[in-house]
Amino acid sequence: MSGKMRTVVIIAIAAAMLSTVLVPLQAEASPDTWTIMVYLDADNDLEQYALNNFMQMSEVQNSAYVHIVVQLDRVSGYDSSYGDWTDCMRFNVTQGTTPSSVPGKDLGEVNMGDPGTLVDFVDWTHVCYPSSDHYVLILWDHGGDWMGVCEDNTSGNDRLTIAELDSALATIKSDIGGPLDILGFDACAMGSVEVAYQFSQYTDYFVASEGGTPLLGFSYDRPLWALTNQTTMTSLQFCDQMISGYHDYYSSMINKPYQLDFAQSLTLSATDSDSMGNLASAVNSLVTELRSNLKCWVNNIRVARNATETYVGPTSLNTSVVDIYHFASNLRATSSNVTMRALCSNVMSAINSSIKDEMHLNDPFDFSRPVDNAHGLSVYFPRNMTSDLSNYLSGLFPSFATKTNWSALLLQYYVEVAKGNPTVLRSSPVGANVSLGADINFTFSEPMDQATLAASFAISPNLAGSLQWGAATNELTFTPSSPLAPSTNYTISIRWGAKDEEGKYLQCNYTCNFTTRAVVSGYSTLAVLYGELGDGGWYISSVNATFSTNDPEATSWTRYSIDNGSWRDCAGNTTICSEDGNHTLEYRSQDLAGNNESVNRLNFGIDRAAPSTSSSVSGSRVRISSNDSVSGVAHTYYRIDGGAWFNYTWEFDVTGSGNHTVEFYSVDNAGNIEVLQTTWVDNGANAFEIISTYGLYIVIGIIVVIVIIAVINSMSKRKEEP
Repeated sequence: MSGKMRTVVIIAIAAAMLSTVLVPLQAEASPDTWTIMVYLDADNDLEQYALNNFMQMSEVQNSAYVHIVVQLDRVSGYDSSYGDWTDCMRFNVTQGTTPSSVPGKDLGEVNMGDPGTLVDFVDWTHVCYPSSDHYVLILWDHGGDWMGVCEDNTSGNDRLTIAELDSALATIKSDIGGPLDILGFDACAMGSVEVAYQFSQYTDYFVASEGGTPLLGFSYDRPLWALTNQTTMTSLQFCDQMISGYHDYYSSMINKPYQLDFAQSLTLSATDSDSMGNLASAVNSLVTELRSNLKCWVNNIRVARNATETYVGPTSLNTSVVDIYHFASNLRATSSNVTMRALCSNVMSAINSSIKDEMHLNDPFDFSRPVDNAHGLSVYFPRNMTSDLSNYLSGLFPSFATKTNWSALLLQYYVEVAKGNPTVLRSSPVGANVSLGADINFTFSEPMDQATLAASFAISPNLAGSLQWGAATNELTFTPSSPLAPSTNYTISIRWGAKDEEGKYLQCNYTCNFTTRAVVSGYSTLAVLYGELGDGGWYISSVNATFSTNDPEATSWTRYSIDNGSWRDCAGNTTICSEDGNHTLEYRSQDLAGNNESVNRLNFGIDRAAPSTSSSVSGSRVRISSNDSVSGVAHTYYRIDGGAWFNYTWEFDVTGSGNHTVEFYSVDNAGNIEVLQTTWVDNGANAFEIISTYGLYIVIGIIVVIVIIAVINSMSKRKEEP
């Protein structure tokens, strides 16, 4: 082989070997790089808990693909550990780093409530890690929903307002070349629809709690360990790790002694920012309907709001925020209006689409209220007008509140609810296909005056019935005296003249309507006969019948006739015939729409009497005749002198001299059995039989005579002797 040829072969072999190495390498996913930025504002009474969370991060294994950057601001007077310094420092946290380690940068004292401080932190981190695939920003401190987050005691208790955060996040998005992957708030009450909507353009996912957050804060080690083990996870998968880690962290403490650090019911959710526009649109549609007729809806809103799960609001211990899904669900439950119920359902569906992961866990120490109805996002809705509300309404937090008109709704609501006029909260039935046997029910916001309400009550088309009140006189039932007509639209109105027990007029006229169902297709009646059934399908007793239709609720009446007789109403199990013979039952029903069914026919026979059988005897010959005028004779049986039974087919002779007993009876086709009949045959006796019967007596008589003669002769001879 020439040198050139050997070279070609070697190259081919090397290429083949290299391909076997490269193919599996190409199949492996390239690891993503992650930069986790934690804005740790401990310049307040939470310092010791910030240090605890810092140390959780430092427990995580090092990874070339995961960078953890923390900006920690401390304050004097709360925790003296780790050097008790009080300035602000930045750390590139690796395994084993502590707050007393050499920082990446010593900033001196800064104001963590200044949006510029936040922007500087993120820009500095981005310069350090400019090509990360994922950027996560977590703001850590006290939270106040739409009033802001990250309070800095050293700087006059300044905090980042929502407007300032909006400005800072807009700058950050521009500086890093796009939205954050995840924006998280390790702070109380930041999981509101207002906050999530405001920042939706700056982050792909939003992670926060509707209610309070325990002093111990997020679990940082659990999700970060998962991330360093699998850096190829998506942003949503890391959100899932944050939420499951939070749940598992606190679940592990449930069976331990009481801990004030945990004494808080938990909520945490991950919201898809892209879906917030649809949610805002759904809320706006609901708000528009409510505001269009708020006088009628005000008490529905009040009842729904007061039944909705609440959380800590913008000010401490003020339960002024509610779960928006739970509110929509309760509002839907208070209303029988089809449009309103659909709009509430749309809001609920939009929330379900927005929330990609959610957890809630009740406080095991019963320090705070349960959170069983948490669904991921809250909304500001204080029970009554508060001083905070003026800030909310003034445009301090404009985006969600103004674009959905939620703030305008609240203002109108508090004005109307203060009047205290009663309204109809809901009525039933609603919609289509309503049962024909339905009652009509109303629930009022207040106990009502019965006389004025009865005078204001009307139904069209006119329907007779009675009004019945519940014990509290805020629940009214109208019971029709006859079934509702099928395929009919009913409109019920309660006019303004109705008053509550305090004399206040109904807030507005109330109107509702519903449509009853149609009669079933193929409406028909079924008759079932009852009685003692004999042979051949004949009844041997009186016959009863029950009648039923395939749409009992829509039946006006059912009637029957026997043998072209008069038509009769049937009631339950009815005796329809007691006479023997063949009969025809006719029956039909009429539905509530006035449609008469075609006549149905059913034939049956009754034979309750046994056949009649007679006999005639001529010498030794016996003739038997039987008769049954209804079902006819099936068989006649006879026997002679108690012998075997024979089926009678023709006349017969009784043989043998002397008297004979013949027994016979008949059975008809219905199975009726005649009482046993009897006749006799006398065939007399012949000479041989006479001799055989009386011969012994004759012989005895002759012997007696001979004996008597012999005795007489003997006595005569004795007299003649001398």
